[in-house]
Amino acid sequence: MAGSVPFARSSVYQPNGTLAGLILRQGEQSAQNWQNVGNTIAGSLRDIATQVREAPIRKQEAEARDLGLTQARGAVAAQQRQVSDQAALDTAMGSGLDIDAIEASLPGHLKLQVRKSWNDAETAAATLRSARTKASEAEADYMGTLAAGVQPFLSGEDGGIGAARVALQHAKAAGFDDADQLLQHLESNPQQLPTIVDSLIAKSPTQQKIRGEAADRALKTQQEQRAIEAAKAAAADRERDDRRAEATLAETIRHNKEQAGIERTKAGQTALGSSFWAKDPTTGAVRRMTEQEARAVGAQQPDTADMRNKEASKKTAARAVDAVRALGSKILTKVGPAQRADAIKRGVEAVFGSDPEFRTYQDSRMALAGTLAVEQQGSRVSDADVKALWLPMVPDAYRDTKESNELKWELIDLMRGKEPKAGGGGTVKMRAPNGQMQDVAADQVDHYRSLGATVVK
Repeated sequence: MAGSVPFARSSVYQPNGTLAGLILRQGEQSAQNWQNVGNTIAGSLRDIATQVREAPIRKQEAEARDLGLTQARGAVAAQQRQVSDQAALDTAMGSGLDIDAIEASLPGHLKLQVRKSWNDAETAAATLRSARTKASEAEADYMGTLAAGVQPFLSGEDGGIGAARVALQHAKAAGFDDADQLLQHLESNPQQLPTIVDSLIAKSPTQQKIRGEAADRALKTQQEQRAIEAAKAAAADRERDDRRAEATLAETIRHNKEQAGIERTKAGQTALGSSFWAKDPTTGAVRRMTEQEARAVGAQQPDTADMRNKEASKKTAARAVDAVRALGSKILTKVGPAQRADAIKRGVEAVFGSDPEFRTYQDSRMALAGTLAVEQQGSRVSDADVKALWLPMVPDAYRDTKESNELKWELIDLMRGKEPKAGGGGTVKMRAPNGQMQDVAADQVDHYRSLGATVVK
């Protein structure tokens, strides 16, 4: 153990001679040497333990030194690369090239960075343009709304300047600094206000949309009204066709009955003697007569069904002409433009139901034209021909006046074979456009010539 000796002197053993002392001293020296060796070994062991304990610490310190050196080298390299990149960017950006050329001139690791920066700028620019467009449209809508409010007052006594003044006061409060200057300009040049109002409305997307929708509604209403009128006309045509079909069926039934009666009469002629149906010219009655009796009274052949129908149609037409003529005399009472002005006024009142005479007369013209067409041509006429050829013959409250009203009715009378009113200077035979010939007063020849009639020589 450290500090102990292998041979310790005791009180019993005491060296008495020199050799003994020498041996003692050698032993003490040897012991001291072994003690030193032991101390050295113990110190070495302690150093080894200390080194073992401190080895991880020294390793960490070495690694820290290496890491710091690596980081320092990386920082220097990064700084050098940053300087190089900045120089490359400065050169590319200052070249005046487009983005594709700039991107092509840069190192690979800068391409994405520059492209991303460019795309971000493009996105921001698009957002800015959109915001400016919306702001511009909002401003145009605002000014268009103000102009639309002024427009109804343009026909006022002040020409709309008062309304424009109020609108521009509102615009000034909304931040339009030019409102006062514009108002001064309009007060000095009021004739320009309608043009400015129209221009502002035309620039407003909302006002254009409102006007477009209003125009669409008006067009739709007009189309619906035309469809209703077309449906009414079609229904009226079908009704007329149905009436004609019913009349034809009734005539067929009547004819069949008449033929059956004739057959029965023929079968009984032996008992009655030789007789036949004839028309008495004196009484107009149709009855059975012998040949001698028919000769004595000058009997005529009985009217056929077609002749009877034509006669009935003439009577119906006569009543229709008289009724429409009488009603027209209350409508066409003025001369020249005064008649047209009156017709427009009464037409508006008729639309609202306050002038039934005017509405009835105008609606009855088409029906009378169809009646005249059948009477003159002897057969059914298409609606297109009635409108084109016969309807213009019936006086129109909007187009005719008192004079043309009278002239047209006289021409209708002439075409129907009715004697015109007597006039001075004798009569002249004339032929109407439908071929009907009639004697007319000499002072009316020029008038009927203007309507298409010709003198028969």
